[in-house]
Amino acid sequence: MTKQTRHHEWLSLIDVSGPFLAAPVLEKVFPQGLESVDPLKRRHLRQAYDEWREALDLEDPRLLDIHQAWVELVLTEGLDL
Repeated sequence: MTKQTRHHEWLSLIDVSGPFLAAPVLEKVFPQGLESVDPLKRRHLRQAYDEWREALDLEDPRLLDIHQAWVELVLTEGLDL
């Protein structure tokens, strides 16, 4: 997969707003390309995101807990913090 393709793939995972998150900017800031994400980790994060998004859309009464779990997962598993 080319760096340009990875940048476009990464951008497809987020809500892009403004001129700051665009493939040319990513290419300039990350000329070596973005680090790839383990497919299992990616699948787990995507599933958790979908669950969070569904809870948000349906105004689930447990949204606060689901939101907190989503943020913790992103920080610990997604960003390894």
